[in-house]
Amino acid sequence: MAFTVFDIENAIGAITRGQVSSPVSLDNFTLTGMEVPSVLRVGGQQRLIVHQLPGGDRLIDSAGGDPNRIEMAGTFTGQNALARAQTLQKLYQRGKPIRFIAAAVSTQAFIFDYAYDYTAKGAVIPYRLTLEMQAAAQNAQAATGKTLSSLVGTDAASAITSISDTVSDVSQTIENYAGAAQTVIGQVTPIANIVGVGSPLASVTNDLQVVSGAAQAGTDFSTLPATAAQAGAALQSAGAGLSSVLSTTGANLDSISFDGSAASLNALAQNAQIQSAAADAAGSVNRAARNLATATGSVQAAPIVSA
Repeated sequence: MAFTVFDIENAIGAITRGQVSSPVSLDNFTLTGMEVPSVLRVGGQQRLIVHQLPGGDRLIDSAGGDPNRIEMAGTFTGQNALARAQTLQKLYQRGKPIRFIAAAVSTQAFIFDYAYDYTAKGAVIPYRLTLEMQAAAQNAQAATGKTLSSLVGTDAASAITSISDTVSDVSQTIENYAGAAQTVIGQVTPIANIVGVGSPLASVTNDLQVVSGAAQAGTDFSTLPATAAQAGAALQSAGAGLSSVLSTTGANLDSISFDGSAASLNALAQNAQIQSAAADAAGSVNRAARNLATATGSVQAAPIVSA
């Protein structure tokens, strides 16, 4: 498989996706990380009917709340940025009410307007969106233990897929460029040491498979403390492995000098692709750890993987 400069651009903003914010959901579409708006202003005005009475008195009747529109802005990043921006556009074009969940509130809303900016050849796409609330926001119902446990498994599976696909792509070029890449990289960690047997990414995959197995269909971590502890330990181990990969690929990208050769471009592209996949996986691991902590009633002091 040939690598291009676009592969390097996939790493733009990758590290910032590692420390994922609390998600925002629009129907089945979930915003995470840099996609989540930094500010959500929720509120409105009370619709009041004022009756002027003789003598200066007033009689005021309330006709209920009139919720404000919610304005949102965020940034899609990485190789799926354009696809995610277009998915949100389809929700807007559908013109039907959607379920909006964020900041502990849940309500029906219409997408009043939506726009995105195609930048960095599609690797970075800022968006803006305005919601017209159909009714005043209500407190969102707390997710059940089974729901949270299922989300843990979903995130683990997503991280496994991200890593496996990247390892498969990168492995196809390792043999062709092994000697040249070693010359380009010098003393920096070879790609084979990052993705091969016994590598940090291999260990991360094994840990995530433990989490995925523990969160099989019907599992409720809130009633299975031993299973929850096993999943938690595996997430911690996976997080440590991902931190190592992010650090190693970052050092490689800082040290490699692009001399115009195919070998140096390939080395840069490989490291960028691995770093981007690791950052995406880190986001899934952080979210899974947060949901696991919520399901078991424990407190997670900080993200497992941070930039």
